[in-house]
Amino acid sequence: AGITPSARAGMGFAEWNNKLFVFGGRHFLSSYASFNDLHEYDIASGKWTDLSFKAGGPGSQPSIRAEMGFAVPNGKVYIFGGYSESPSNPLSVQGLSVLNLDCTPNGTSGCFSC
Repeated sequence: AGITPSARAGMGFAEWNNKLFVFGGRHFLSSYASFNDLHEYDIASGKWTDLSFKAGGPGSQPSIRAEMGFAVPNGKVYIFGGYSESPSNPLSVQGLSVLNLDCTPNGTSGCFSC
């Protein structure tokens, strides 16, 4: 159920609170593409939820990247490093992004500015 993330490799993947989280990555199908989207899979319901960042919404959207460090301890998503752009022109991504999954002012997970 829900919309499954597109095919990709080099994504961040972690588990927290009986949910799986997928961030970013890349694919090489008809053209090279990198992502900075965040998806949640609820193990109990078998449902995917797109937690993509809303333009102009709260928080700072992490840059597109693949092969990054990614962890979700205690409801916070930590994303560090990785590569953006194409494999022939990789750009190293510096900096740490922290997203808070526990912040729920509108009743849904995925508020990224608490």
